[in-house]
Amino acid sequence: MKTKLIALFAIILSYGANCQTVGKPYDNPANVFGSNFGDFFISMLGNQHYDMALKFTSKESIQKFGAKKVLESYTSYDYNYKLKVKSIVKVNDMYIVKFTTNEFATGKFKEMRVVIENDSCKIVLQDLKIFK
Repeated sequence: MKTKLIALFAIILSYGANCQTVGKPYDNPANVFGSNFGDFFISMLGNQHYDMALKFTSKESIQKFGAKKVLESYTSYDYNYKLKVKSIVKVNDMYIVKFTTNEFATGKFKEMRVVIENDSCKIVLQDLKIFK
């Protein structure tokens, strides 16, 4: 019995040693709670969580355009399509995430710029547009 308990304890410890450590939930644009940052961000807009979306907007964008203008652009954004990540490229401190989408029955590429601030992905707006 004692040998079986020792063997069981050794097995449990070996499984624990092989577990991967999980990073912060919002620090990877390719994986935000099992989805990607683009889908996560668009779902906040679709559910009218504009204040939460503002929290995932880069400081640079808020300083450039102002929080009020950014919120206005979020409330008027049209988001009736699915995104599929095609590539993620890191350029300096910014990630450029490219998506394919079928917007209005037309296949398109969309590009989102993302930075990591305070262990979270944050969107970088260009001319108050989410996608380039």
